[in-house]
Amino acid sequence: MLDNNGVILLEEPEINLHSAIISQIPELISKIQRSKKSKSGSQVLMTTHSYDILSSSGISSDEVLLLKNTPEGTTIQKVSDIADIKPIVDAGLSIADAVIPYTKPEEIEKISQLNISL
Repeated sequence: MLDNNGVILLEEPEINLHSAIISQIPELISKIQRSKKSKSGSQVLMTTHSYDILSSSGISSDEVLLLKNTPEGTTIQKVSDIADIKPIVDAGLSIADAVIPYTKPEEIEKISQLNISL
């Protein structure tokens, strides 16, 4: 990130890290971006399901894209454009509080009802 002025993709950077470290990732990226001497910074794209990352107060709903699988293919929406999520964020809750429940797989509770026979 320090030497690159292109696009950087971080895919689930929280994997195998302690939650105390994970919660610092957004601020660390922001500090690196601000400290660069070059006027053109890197564009950082991050994929995550991490509550700890998404609960960072420095993340705006305009910066988060939600990808959802549909029968027609994957749709992408800015969180700030999703009618069900915007009021939650506007009320002062974190992006994580608004988005994580919204992305929960449908009928996931039924997984505990699976009949597994060996």
